[in-house]
Amino acid sequence: PENKYITNIESGSKTIQYIYDDLSYLIKKDRVLYEKEYLEFSEILKNRLEFFEEIVKSNSLYFIKNIEDDVYLKFNSVELQRVIDNNISNAIKYSFSKSAIHIKLYYINDNEIEFSVITNSKPIEDSNKIFEDFYRENKARGGFGLGLRIVKEICDKNFVIIEILSDKKETKFTYRFKINEDTTAWRWINVK
Repeated sequence: PENKYITNIESGSKTIQYIYDDLSYLIKKDRVLYEKEYLEFSEILKNRLEFFEEIVKSNSLYFIKNIEDDVYLKFNSVELQRVIDNNISNAIKYSFSKSAIHIKLYYINDNEIEFSVITNSKPIEDSNKIFEDFYRENKARGGFGLGLRIVKEICDKNFVIIEILSDKKETKFTYRFKINEDTTAWRWINVK
């Protein structure tokens, strides 16, 4: 049967897991070559939403999913998971209680995919600062202020376009991925 104490324990252990994954990525990112492969974004996203289900429940929230099936792209699985997890984690942290977190994934055209996370939350005060190290708009909500910095680094090196819309009605983070972006995750600039 449903037990709020077990739900909270599971939620806490999963929160520790995704924080560990972020820290592990930060430690390794400059020493590991994150090679790309063809991934089923739809399936990865559904699995990550399942992972976060207990955390969402324990925060009195729920998901509304609009995920197109068979959405594929060329990307690194570790980096894609960091983008997904940090967006879902922030959505959980900043959403108003008893509200929905809208998750959307679909093909825009033959070359691009759009992934978005939409919440009912306070408007973002300074959208220019949210990608800075250790910046948090609400100090009471936990976290280290590193998640969106990780997301921005991954998106920048993979040419993913980020768009943020935030007003009194909703906050929306949108990511536009190229399906076949053929860059490696490490880029070297040789200046002589």
